[in-house]
Parts: sequence; structure tokens; C-alpha cells
Amino acid sequence: MSRRLVTSNDVARLAGVSQSTVSRAFRPGAPLSPTLRAKVEQAAAALGYTPNAFARGMIRGHSGLVGVVVDDLQHPLQAALFDALSRAIE
Repeated sequence: MSRRLVTSNDVARLAGVSQSTVSRAFRPGAPLSPTLRAKVEQAAAALGYTPNAFARGMIRGHSGLVGVVVDDLQHPLQAALFDALSRAIE
């Protein structure tokens, strides 16, 4: 039996707020009163909700993820290049 994923709409329903309020509660620096943020966080914790980073990336049009294809990390030059790239990205 498959278990349905908890959505921000479920959290909103339990907290008695709008879905956009739930979205703002999980956005760092978003304008939201501490009381309202706590209410949303409590509802999210009760339901086991965590924001979906991939869905957020699709909505925003960027994910912040970088893909790298390397055919042989055992090769010293490719390993060094990959190391330099990953340090630069961090």
C-alpha cells in the first residue's frame, strides 16, 4: 500500500492558514510573524512535512544544482579538475 506524500496544502489545512503562508514560513527571511511561523512549523512537524526542493526549483525556474559528467575520476587530471570545480561551486 503506497503512502500519500504530505503537501503544503495539508499543512495549511492543519495550521488553519493559506498554502502561500506555508510557503513563506519555509522561505528564510520571508515576512511572517514568529507566532504564525511557529504554528506552521508545528503543523508541518505533526504531519512529517518537509519542503520539496525539486518542486521549488521547478517553480522558480532554477534548482541550484550542478551536474557534472566525468568518465574516469581515477585519472589524475580529471580528479584535480573535478576537485577544483567543486571547490569553486561551494
